[in-house]
Amino acid sequence: MSERKVAFVTGASRGIGRACAISLAQAGYDVAVSRER
Repeated sequence: MSERKVAFVTGASRGIGRACAISLAQAGYDVAVSRER
């Protein structure tokens, strides 16, 4: 089994969601994101 860190961030196109996605990526997470439109 892999020891990779993975995060899924909703609302990642702007604001807090975007900041969280960027921060997690910089911390070494593989980040999957979604947005409304």
